[in-house]
Amino acid sequence: SQVSNLTNMQQMSSQAVRNMSEYETAQLTDSRDGNVYKFAKIEGQVWMQQNMRLSGGTTLQTGTTQTNRNTYSLPASSTSGFSSATGNYMYNGDNQSTHGSYYSAVSGMAGYYSSSGSPTESAGNVAWSICPRNWRLPTFAEFNSLRTAYIGSAYARAAFIGVGLHFPGYYQNSTRYQYTTDVYFMTSSNLTSDATQVYNGHVNLNTQTDFDVTAYPKMRGISVRCVYNV
Repeated sequence: SQVSNLTNMQQMSSQAVRNMSEYETAQLTDSRDGNVYKFAKIEGQVWMQQNMRLSGGTTLQTGTTQTNRNTYSLPASSTSGFSSATGNYMYNGDNQSTHGSYYSAVSGMAGYYSSSGSPTESAGNVAWSICPRNWRLPTFAEFNSLRTAYIGSAYARAAFIGVGLHFPGYYQNSTRYQYTTDVYFMTSSNLTSDATQVYNGHVNLNTQTDFDVTAYPKMRGISVRCVYNV
C-alpha cells in the first residue's frame, strides 16, 4: 500500500505509513467534507501539516470519524462562549482556509467531556475526537517527542511547519486572543489533577527552541492537528 494509491484520509494504513520515507510529505482528502490536508512523516509518525477545517454544524459519523458515537454534530459556528470547561464550542474562523477552525476540548473530542479514570481513556488520553477515522488527537507524550525532534532537527521543523505555521491565536470567554508568533494545538491528554484543563502543544516561532507542552483551560478554542493512529 502506497499513499499515492489512496484518495481519502480514512483509507490511510499502517503499511502506507511504513512505506513513507522520513520527512516525506503527501496529501489526502477528508471524505467528510472534501477538505484536502497535507501531512508529513516525522520520527516514524504521520502528522497533519495544516489545521483542521471542519465547519460548525457538520454531522460526523463513526464510520468516517474517530469516535464511538453513531453520529455527532459539531455545534454551530460562533465566537460566543468558550467560557466553560464542559462547553461544546467551535468557530469556523475569520480565515478558515488558512488558519483552520477553533475548537474547545469538548468539541475537539467529539462531544466528550473527559475526566480522569473514564473507561474511554488510557492513562488520561481520550480515545475519541473529530479526527478522520483511524487518525486521532496526539497525546502529551507524542507532542513531547515531536518537541525533541523539532528542536533538534531542521528537517523535522520544516516537516511540521509544512505549508506554514499560521497564528490564529485562541478564543476564550467570547474573545479572540491574537498573537503574532504563537499557535496552540489540542492534545488528547487531560491534566489528571484538574479535569478542567487539557495539555496543548504550544509553538512560538521567535526561536527554534520555543516549543512546550503545557496545560490550558478546556474552554479555550484552539487548533487541531491529527496524527495517524499507528
